[in-house]
Amino acid sequence: MPRAVLPYSLPLLLIVLIGIAALSLTLGAYPLSIPESLRALWGTGEPIAVQVVQDIRLPRTLGAILVGAALAAAGTAYQLLFRNPLVSPDILGVSS
Repeated sequence: MPRAVLPYSLPLLLIVLIGIAALSLTLGAYPLSIPESLRALWGTGEPIAVQVVQDIRLPRTLGAILVGAALAAAGTAYQLLFRNPLVSPDILGVSS
């Protein structure tokens, strides 16, 4: 990857993560628009929308972000441990 692109990668990925997280607050059996879900996130929307967003969708979204970060950290640890950027889970027998 060229060094000129590297400084812009992290902010761009953070913007994409925030956008996908906002989109995930709108998807489900009870559809909401992005403005409705943001109002519900702050607790000023309809009571059912507030309950759906704060009790169901927000914990699901935050859990998915945390699990993804943990998996990324585990992959990085594998790569650093074996000093191999193409390390596979078969090396330690955790593929099964």
